[in-house]
Amino acid sequence: MEATAAMTKAARHDGTSGAEAPRPEVLHREALHREAPHGGASHGEASQGEASQGDASLGEVPHRDAPFVEARHPAAPDPHGAPHAAPHAPPAPTAPCAVPATPPPLAEQAYRAIRSRIIACRYRPGSRLNEAEVAAQLGLGRTPVRQAFDRLRLEGLVTVHPRKGVEVRGFEVGELLEIAEARLANECLAAGLAAERATAADLAALEEILLRSGVATEPQETARLMQLDAEFHGRLADIAGNTVLAALLRNLCDRTIRFWFVAAGRQQHRRAVIEQHADIVAAIAAGDRAGAEDAMRRHLEDFRRSVMRQPGLERLSGTP
Repeated sequence: MEATAAMTKAARHDGTSGAEAPRPEVLHREALHREAPHGGASHGEASQGEASQGDASLGEVPHRDAPFVEARHPAAPDPHGAPHAAPHAPPAPTAPCAVPATPPPLAEQAYRAIRSRIIACRYRPGSRLNEAEVAAQLGLGRTPVRQAFDRLRLEGLVTVHPRKGVEVRGFEVGELLEIAEARLANECLAAGLAAERATAADLAALEEILLRSGVATEPQETARLMQLDAEFHGRLADIAGNTVLAALLRNLCDRTIRFWFVAAGRQQHRRAVIEQHADIVAAIAAGDRAGAEDAMRRHLEDFRRSVMRQPGLERLSGTP
């Protein structure tokens, strides 16, 4: 027993030098090294190699505090022969950014605003328009307003008096009758040509305008129905296939647009316009040239009568 204790004490400490004795695992490793054949790897070296390979297999999972380093070992081939996907696919092309619509030039904005107010009689016939006041109302400069006045003068909606300003032209009954005669002669011709030349797409476009017009019969929709009427007649002129005739008809329609606004004050007339347009489209769809011309003639004559029956038309003449 005493010998055993002495041996244990000697294993823990060297009595002469005080140095720590070799640990059992160290003695075991040295023994294995002595037993390994020359030129071969020891068991300990193999273990370290396996550990190195194990660390390499985890190369794609970095330590949370270490920077990411992409693994450089090749990916294993697909056993089914399918090509291996690239580690990083190229980014998909991005859609181009939407470009906001460019607003119309200031002169065009002024023209549209002033013209709309003249047609709706917000600028009364015979009234004087001051360039500076109109510019302030529209929030624009005086130059675009002056340019708009020049365009409106060419359309016959205003009269420019040198050193006196601009005057909104009144309704002239004689002018209305002359325009009505010109439209009867030319727009009936356009309707007949459209009956002979309209395509399926043309008919669909006319019917689509009719659908939008059907929900614009209330008094507050007068301006919208007026626009749809102009769109209808403009489209029909294009279908006729005569560019000279189409340009002439657009000019005549522009000159009668204020008269249209007066005539559309009665709901009965607004409904009649939609029904008459439908009759014109039906004749064109049937390829009936004579029927299309007759339907257009009835439509234009009813418009002229509606304007002439309008109470207080003489007060809109612009004369004192």
